[in-house]
Amino acid sequence: MLYFLLHHGKTEAQELRKHCLHDPTFDESVQRAGKQDLLRGTMAPIPGRAGLPYFWEINPMFETVLRDLVGVRQPHFFREPTDNYLL
Repeated sequence: MLYFLLHHGKTEAQELRKHCLHDPTFDESVQRAGKQDLLRGTMAPIPGRAGLPYFWEINPMFETVLRDLVGVRQPHFFREPTDNYLL
């Protein structure tokens, strides 16, 4: 998840879940990273859509350190947004 968010930036929670290859552990993963302040969750409107969707993003305070720690993105954890054939 950190690889994906570092690469794609702020992402709506449902969109992030769609790209997760390990869906059963998705909620636990984002909650654990959020409790450690590695991720920041926010709510924001999307024009033309009802309600306030939830977004996840890397906490800017840790972004540089996380980029150094995680290194090159590992594609086997998340699908690319253009990999529709995998959905």
